[in-house]
Amino acid sequence: MYPEFSEMKKILLVEDDPDTSEIMRYLLQRLGFDVDFSYGILPVSDVIKIRPDLIILDHRLNNGYGGTFCEKLKNTQSTQPIPILMLSASHDIEKVAKECGANYYLTKPFDLSKLENAVYSLLE
Repeated sequence: MYPEFSEMKKILLVEDDPDTSEIMRYLLQRLGFDVDFSYGILPVSDVIKIRPDLIILDHRLNNGYGGTFCEKLKNTQSTQPIPILMLSASHDIEKVAKECGANYYLTKPFDLSKLENAVYSLLE
C-alpha cells in the first residue's frame, strides 16, 4: 500500500499542543519514521543539524507563526527542498500554506489516515 524506503526517513514535528504532538509522534514512529519534535519554532541552524526529510508544522505556535517559519525555511537554500506539511485549525490555513510555500496542508481536526497519506505522498 505504502512505499518502503531504503533508509529510515526523519520527520521534524513542530507542534505546541502536547496531546496532539504525542499522538502524532506515536503514529509516525509506529509507521517506522524517526521523529524529532519541538514545541515551538527553532533556529534554522537546528533544522539544518536535524536534517529532516519532512517537516510537519503547526501554524499557531506558542512562540510565533508556523507560516512565517515556513517562509524562512523555504527562503533558505539548505532547507528549501524539505517538504513542509502545515497544520492548523485556522480557517485561512490554505492561504497561509500557499503564501509561505508549504507543500501541503491539513485542517485540524484531521483524520489520522489523512495525515498518514499526506506524509507518504510528500516523502515519495
